[in-house]
Amino acid sequence: MKKLLLGSTALAAAGLMSASALAADPIKVSVNGYYQWYFVVGGWDELSTGADGRSNSIRQEGEIWFNGITKLDNGTNVGFRIELEAYTTADQVDEHYLFFSGDWGRIEAGATNGVMSKMVYGAPSALPGFGFISQNFNFGTGWATNTAYSTAIQDDRHNGDANKISYFTPRFAGFQLGVSYTPEFQPGVNGNVCAATGGSSTSFGVCTKDNANQWTAFQAAVNYLATFNSVNLALYGGLMYAAPEDKNSAATVGGVAGSADDWWHWLVGFNVTVQGFSIGGNIGRDNNGLDEKTQTWMYALGLTYTTGPWTVGGGWRHFNRNLPGLDENDKVHQFEIGTNYRIGPGIALAGGLIWNASAGDKAGGARPDVGRDNWQLVLGTAITF
Repeated sequence: MKKLLLGSTALAAAGLMSASALAADPIKVSVNGYYQWYFVVGGWDELSTGADGRSNSIRQEGEIWFNGITKLDNGTNVGFRIELEAYTTADQVDEHYLFFSGDWGRIEAGATNGVMSKMVYGAPSALPGFGFISQNFNFGTGWATNTAYSTAIQDDRHNGDANKISYFTPRFAGFQLGVSYTPEFQPGVNGNVCAATGGSSTSFGVCTKDNANQWTAFQAAVNYLATFNSVNLALYGGLMYAAPEDKNSAATVGGVAGSADDWWHWLVGFNVTVQGFSIGGNIGRDNNGLDEKTQTWMYALGLTYTTGPWTVGGGWRHFNRNLPGLDENDKVHQFEIGTNYRIGPGIALAGGLIWNASAGDKAGGARPDVGRDNWQLVLGTAITF
């Protein structure tokens, strides 16, 4: 796959140099993004600390995106994107990358998600910021912050925004292909000298090799889009393979310790939209990059209906993870129903109900987060600009 990616990049570079590459106009910068705010009322089983969960809270999430683009005389678009988190965080600048695009496809280089995330289709949701593909909000206890039960079901918890290079083909007869190469990533770690996850811009220093708990990743994805009369169809398939830098080293993924191993993760999905109805789903499997039997199966199914300014819908997501030495698999079910009402361009009022239920082997009380349930009523506003 590495040869395929480098070959595709070389072809794109040849296209860039095949004609005059002067820009007709300087790069122009625009600003857009989103902001989501929710008031939450909920109930939790006792937390692992022994404390009770607070019954109400305010949650918010937002990003400001700076986009730059110009078109060269040979028709190639050149630009960049920088995403600023709209709140204080250690990862203040989220994604930052540059791109080249034209009739030959698109190249992205920098700190951004790979092709598995950017080409995914699957279960729809009527609740902005929630849903079953990539969430901003999740209220599970224990499992929600465990990387084995990611808030996304594509590649976010793997190499996420680690520095990488990606190539997307033009769309042919409804099909588009994509490949990504990430030199180094470490799950859950941001911004070391080699930008293993956070996409650090550090330019000096030597990247060490054979690092424990780090992998080199390759991704490939394909999707298919078509319209048949009034039916819109989307199909998706993605695969990640990651090789550990030190296969003999100890590694910890999703709270489980073992020896680092080849990491395989695949995901397929579909979405069908007709007369306001949209139904979609996903199935995937992940071996979590360990030599232990720690595979996680992931399932999601959602349905929405849109009429005028209203969208209503509901869905379900399930994780089933095998863990060594336990008599029972860890299982998580998440159910969601919700609605949103567009009161203006880019402005929606939203509300719904979330219910999380988990089960598994408590191992004699050594795993206090297992088997905890919770529910939340949410009411808020989602803005895009």
